[in-house]
Amino acid sequence: MAESEDNDNPLRRIVLKSKVVQATRDFSNLPPHSKLSLFDLVQPAMRTNVTYLYDYNVSYDDLEAAVVMVLNRYPEISGCLIDSGTVALNNQGAKIQQLTDALLTIEDLEKCQFDYETLCNHFNQDEAAPDEFLFKVTVQRLAEDSGMMLNFGFHHQVTDINSAYLVISDFCSWVREAKMTFAEPDIIQLKRTDYCFPSGEPPKYEHPEITIYESKEDLDIRVKRTYEDLVGCPTQNVYAFLDAESLKQMKLEVYESASEQEKTKSENDRTFPSTNDCLLAVIHKAYSEAAHENPLDELEQLFPIHLNVNVRARRTPKVPTTYLGNFIVPIAVNLTKREISSTSNFSIACEIRKRINMLTEDYIQSFIDMVATNEVTQFACFCDPTTMRNTNWNLRGFDWYQNGDLGSGKPLKLCRLTQVIDRLCVMIPAYKTGDIDLVMSLKETQMKRMLKHLNIIRYITGQK
Repeated sequence: MAESEDNDNPLRRIVLKSKVVQATRDFSNLPPHSKLSLFDLVQPAMRTNVTYLYDYNVSYDDLEAAVVMVLNRYPEISGCLIDSGTVALNNQGAKIQQLTDALLTIEDLEKCQFDYETLCNHFNQDEAAPDEFLFKVTVQRLAEDSGMMLNFGFHHQVTDINSAYLVISDFCSWVREAKMTFAEPDIIQLKRTDYCFPSGEPPKYEHPEITIYESKEDLDIRVKRTYEDLVGCPTQNVYAFLDAESLKQMKLEVYESASEQEKTKSENDRTFPSTNDCLLAVIHKAYSEAAHENPLDELEQLFPIHLNVNVRARRTPKVPTTYLGNFIVPIAVNLTKREISSTSNFSIACEIRKRINMLTEDYIQSFIDMVATNEVTQFACFCDPTTMRNTNWNLRGFDWYQNGDLGSGKPLKLCRLTQVIDRLCVMIPAYKTGDIDLVMSLKETQMKRMLKHLNIIRYITGQK
């Protein structure tokens, strides 16, 4: 019998079949456990979902075979978390499931330009909270056999988005040509603690990106409250496509918004915001100023900017991109609503770039030491009610579309189909190099106000 996936939405499908697939390699030569690193432990326990849409189909059996092959290569994602810091390499396996066919064809999706609201309405959005499986694959054929949706789900404490890219690239390569994208000797795994070792010294820096909790119970209570806060309080996803030319113009206008004093300070500090810095600045100003019905309310309240930064290349020596695990250090820019409102978009972008520039080897080691010397820590953004969380999938040197080819061409769309998480902004590479797909998630009442902000109208939606 098919299992109901979402009884409240008749457009979405139900599970046609579900299976737990295990690796076929012998795990007896592996250690029984893999210890998570301090980079892993500060991550919230949630699922990251990466979704592709294709204009052709691949057989379920071929997809299942590819799951087996990536489990053979990456034994950690075939294991299970047995406590907050250990993965048992017990070959628990991964879940692969097939849903009944979608109601839309790929042509329907192309006509609506992959409208995000349409995608969310017609396709099952996986839970943000993970289940016992560290890796999950969901496949759904489109109407009239015109294509398919393929979703990959990862437990965030085990796999960051860089690592998800490794697994997905190898999965797709196996389906396409029965070989992996990355050479076996290049993959670094089961060595998480080797790359995240405390110095034994006190932290050199303050770390506003981390919250220290008195106990695991205290953290659990805060996490529970965070999830409960979303219950009965509708959240909204807003999607925007930003082409390279629009992004270039936006950056130019952000630079032009700087006062002479701000320009001089930027040059003296050698702080030159990137395009992404400018984009986050215009969004954050709109977010903070739309927080209340009256823009003048709570002017002294902090509205921090949080951005996940992949620091593999910032360590000395550099850590290869083929390291499996988390290697994220977030930056936190703590500004009050008054400070944000009284300064230019350029100045906010400079503050973001300044914090990113601080991510040197010394700072990263200090981050590790801060986590090591406090028993229970987590990224400050997760439970803070006003922090906007930003993450960037547009990783340098990664080609999500080319490496997503399953044998009959690149996917037509890469997206994130996860149930809405409050205060989240995700930058996703679009089909054409240099373009960006942007997904913003926020409580519905605040999102409605934010969409009326001049920054959003001017640079994001283009709609008055």
